[in-house]
Amino acid sequence: MKPEKFNISKILIENRWVWHCAFWVFYVLYVFRNYYITVLYYPAYLNFMLVSDLFFVVFVYLTLFLYKRMVLKRHYFIFLSSGALLWFSFVVLRGFLMKGMMQSIPNVANSKLSEIILNNLPIYFLFYIFVVVFKYLKDNFILRYHQNQQQKMQLHFELENLKAQISPHFLFNTMNNFYGLAVENSKKLPDLMIRLSDLLRYSLYETQQEKVPLKDEIDYLKNYIELEKIRLESNLDIEFSVDIKDCEKYRIAPLLFIIFIENAFKHARNTVDEPVFIAINITVTEDGVLSLNVKNNYNTHAQNSFTHEKGIGLENARKRLNVLYPDEKHVLNFHQDERFFHVALTIHLK
Repeated sequence: MKPEKFNISKILIENRWVWHCAFWVFYVLYVFRNYYITVLYYPAYLNFMLVSDLFFVVFVYLTLFLYKRMVLKRHYFIFLSSGALLWFSFVVLRGFLMKGMMQSIPNVANSKLSEIILNNLPIYFLFYIFVVVFKYLKDNFILRYHQNQQQKMQLHFELENLKAQISPHFLFNTMNNFYGLAVENSKKLPDLMIRLSDLLRYSLYETQQEKVPLKDEIDYLKNYIELEKIRLESNLDIEFSVDIKDCEKYRIAPLLFIIFIENAFKHARNTVDEPVFIAINITVTEDGVLSLNVKNNYNTHAQNSFTHEKGIGLENARKRLNVLYPDEKHVLNFHQDERFFHVALTIHLK
C-alpha cells in the first residue's frame, strides 16, 4: 500500500483545533511585547492583563457561539448588532477592571471611565471584526473543501460508470461477430478469441488507473485492428500510422480512442460494392498536443449515422472528454461528406 500523501487541507478539515491554535498563536504574538514590557517595567499591570485576557477568551467564544446560531441562519443584522453590543460590554467590563485593579497607578486613577472605554473601543472592535472574518474564512474553506470532495466523488463514479458501459458496448458488437463466424464454422474464431482475451484483459485490469501510458493505449488499438483484420481479410483496406517521439513519457485516460475506431469499423461495414476503407492517424507534437484522425467510408443510404447523439459509444466519449479534459483541453469535431466520415480529436496531454 502506498503511503498517504501529506495533505494540509485534509488536516485542517479533520482537526478543527488547528484553526483555534492558529488564532491564539497570532493573538499571543500580538500581545507578547506588551507582556514583556509589563513584566520588566510595570509588574502592577500583570494581574489586570491576565484577567482581561481571560475575559477576552470568553468573549471570543461567545462571538463564535452567536455566529453559529445567527449567521448560519442568515440573521446577519441581528448578529452584527448583538456582536457589537457584546464587544462594547467587554470594553466596559475591561474599563471597570482597569479602574478597580490599577488605582495605584496615577494615569489610571486620574482617567475617567468614559475616557478609558472610548480609548479601547477601536482596537477591540477591530478584534471583533477579525474574529468574524477569521471564522468566515474558516467555514468557507471547509465548505469549499467538502464541495470539491463531493465533485471529485461524483466525477469518479461517473467515470467508472462510463468505463463500465464501454466494455459491454464493445463486447456486444464483438460477440455478434463471433456468432456469425460460429454459424459459418470459421477457422478464424480461435484467433479472434485470443485477440479478444487480450483486449478484455486490458479493459479490466490495465485501466483501473486514472491515466495509463499512451503506448499501452496504442497497443490496445493495434490489437483491436488486428482482430478486425482477421475477420475481414481482403475486404479491408486500412491505413494505421503513429507519429510520436518518446511515446513512453506521455499518459492518457484509458479507452478514449476505441469508441471512434470501433464506430469506424461498424459504419464502414455498411458500404456497398467496395472494400471497407479506414484511415487512422495518431500524432503528438513536441508541445504534447495529441491528434487523432479517423476516416472511413460508409453507405449513404444507411439509416444509422455516426454522429447520431443517441449512440451509446459516442455519447460516452463526449462525456468522458468533457470530464477528463474540460474547457480548452480537448477539441472533438466530426465531418461528413458524400463518401467519408471524418473524426478529429485533439487533446492537450500536458
